[in-house]
Amino acid sequence: MLRPNVISWLFVLSPLCQTTETPSITTGKKKDVVFLIDGTTAMRSDFPAIRDMIQRVVEKLDIGLDKVRVAVVQYSEDPKLEFLLNEHSTKEEVRQAVRRIRSKGGRVLNTGQALNYVTKNIYQRSAGSRIEERVPQFLILVTGGKSNDDVADPASQLKLNLVAPLAVGSGSADSEELKLISLAPEQAYIIRDFQQLPSVEQFIARLNGTIIVELPPTPGPRCTCTKGAQCAKVADIVFLVDGSINLGKDNFKEVMEFIVNLIDLFFTEQDNLQIGLAHYASDVTDVFYLNTYNNKDDIINAIGRAEYKGGRRINTGNAIKHIQQAHFVKEKGSRKDEGVPQILMIVTGGRSQDDGKSAALGLKATGVRIYAVGVGDIEDELNDLGSETTTVARASTFQELSELNEQILETLDDEIMGIKLCTGVKDTAKGESIN
Repeated sequence: MLRPNVISWLFVLSPLCQTTETPSITTGKKKDVVFLIDGTTAMRSDFPAIRDMIQRVVEKLDIGLDKVRVAVVQYSEDPKLEFLLNEHSTKEEVRQAVRRIRSKGGRVLNTGQALNYVTKNIYQRSAGSRIEERVPQFLILVTGGKSNDDVADPASQLKLNLVAPLAVGSGSADSEELKLISLAPEQAYIIRDFQQLPSVEQFIARLNGTIIVELPPTPGPRCTCTKGAQCAKVADIVFLVDGSINLGKDNFKEVMEFIVNLIDLFFTEQDNLQIGLAHYASDVTDVFYLNTYNNKDDIINAIGRAEYKGGRRINTGNAIKHIQQAHFVKEKGSRKDEGVPQILMIVTGGRSQDDGKSAALGLKATGVRIYAVGVGDIEDELNDLGSETTTVARASTFQELSELNEQILETLDDEIMGIKLCTGVKDTAKGESIN
């Protein structure tokens, strides 16, 4: 369990590496802290107490554009920006800005929408976030009620964007909802009323010290694979290939050759990679699962035996749901519970005739990263499927797929080789504090 007085820095894809050095998380005084506060009419009488709490926490922070940056957003039906991370450069400016905040009012509490808003609009370079510099990103949510909309996917997306959320709730706030939003259940803080906020200030202010990390499922802390260390790539990768008449038999063979070349370039003897394969049109054909083969030669031979079946309809959404239920499960070899990265690579040549975007979002919410590789004028389709722009690649023809190898391998290396989770039952990492 993570100690309740610390918050860990979240990282998404974290395979195992062999290293004897203590893993370190980004250190230094730079931090980006965002307060997301309930501004509904029901909270109006408590709003001054929330505002005062923010003031007192800010007082403890080393504010500065090169130090700690602070932003505040309040919300009810919709979010309202108070100020951005790069808007105020001194502690006094931040305090004055907080002092001017007034409750926006509103009867409906849409916490999910507010979480989406801060992910897309606040934790961005243009808004002052230094996430690209690996500066720790924190969110402190203060709410007095249960959300009217879904928070699960927005909370997951927030964490996938490397933000560490902490939630404080009172009144009719739902404790399970707060735990779901928080980075860990211990970072959801429930109080009887907002007059207890001074105790929360201490909880927030003491987010420091050494973290004892028990390896969690999927997201985990990073460690550095130092020079000379033996760092094996560890991941579960499923390939999902369009097998419809959009490709045709000859192009289907081109795609299989493309996958073989990728695996041959990427998979070395020291690696612990598991590979699965399926192809689809209106329904899905499972070729082999993550635990079917345990060496590269058998995997490559099995790919060579995959048979093209054709079909006029492309149901990418149905295929993604099938992969989630039939491949990324423990019974078929998924090591998600061990913290091993889960990756789906879709290769398609046409637009889905069902809802691929929603299915992709559902899969991504479980921690699976999606690479979308396509041929032809389907860029929007690929962007809807892929986890981000760096995991989307497109070629003009199937014969040009091999030209994408370098781009795809570079991103895979960044995610699987460059981000390592240290082995062992417990490791000690230097934690990040807000103050």
